[in-house]
Parts: sequence; C-alpha cells; structure tokens
Amino acid sequence: MTQLLVREGTPEDIEPVLRAKLDIHRECYPFRGEEVFQLVERGIPQNVGFWEAGMGLGMRFHVALDGDAVVGMSGARPTSPEEPKAAELPAVELQMLYLHKDYRGRGAADLLLAAAIGRLPAHLWVLEGNARAIRFYEKHGFRLTGERETLDETWALKDELRMVRGEVN
Repeated sequence: MTQLLVREGTPEDIEPVLRAKLDIHRECYPFRGEEVFQLVERGIPQNVGFWEAGMGLGMRFHVALDGDAVVGMSGARPTSPEEPKAAELPAVELQMLYLHKDYRGRGAADLLLAAAIGRLPAHLWVLEGNARAIRFYEKHGFRLTGERETLDETWALKDELRMVRGEVN
C-alpha cells in the first residue's frame, strides 16, 4: 500500500466512487446476488447525475485514494426533518463509510470517519450481523439504540441497526 490520501470528493470523483462502492458491496454483501449488482451498475450514469445535483445543493463526500485508485469513501448529511424521531437524533447522519478489504485494519476507516463527521454527535445505520463495523463504530463512541429497520428484497430483507454518538439536536 502506498501513501493513502483522504480528501473531499469532486464531481470528477463521483463515477469512480460509485464503481468502487459497487465493488465493495460485491465483496461485503454477496447475498445480494449478481443480478442486483448488475442492476446497480446499469444505474451508475443516473446516480452520477443525482450526486452532481446533490453537490450543487451542498452534499459533500470524501474519497480515499491509493494512487489513482478509489479504495474507500465516506459521506454525511444533516439529519432529515422527515426522519422519524428526528428531534431525538443528533443533527448529523453518517450515510456511508466503505473501504476495500485490503485497506481495513490500517487506520483508513478512521481517516474516512474523521473526514466525514469529525467528533460531531451523529447517527448511522449498520447492517445487522456486521460485527466488524459495529465494533469500529463502538470504538468511535457510537452505541446501538435498539432501533431497527428492515431493508427491501434487494437486501434480502435484512435489518439495519441504528447507532448514535453524542448529544441529540
């Protein structure tokens, strides 16, 4: 591994980030099936436009690079007022933190988390059974709340678990 660089993403990073995210999903969530992954891959051009529009409205994300290769990404946003129980949640939601398997356990995820939310109070969803991610977030002060949400069929109806760090809004 060369020197890893974590920086704010640019519009030019969007497509490589979406492709890297898909590769990471293939490695981490094989239960989703190749048919779902192919559907996601076909949707990348549309998602590039969605992300570009989001950046125009202030959306930010961070990218981890090893040379020119995207090996991870993170992103956060303000808690949506439409979120159930929004008044009981911290003002920031960590929406994504993904890292290629070859870079795990080396501090890269710490850098991506710090870039996305620093030490701010925040909340997130983590896939039930993802013990490694849960331990990582607990190490960074998050705790499971007991709240769960069932995902759709493309996620095999698995549950996500809410984690929270710090004070609420």
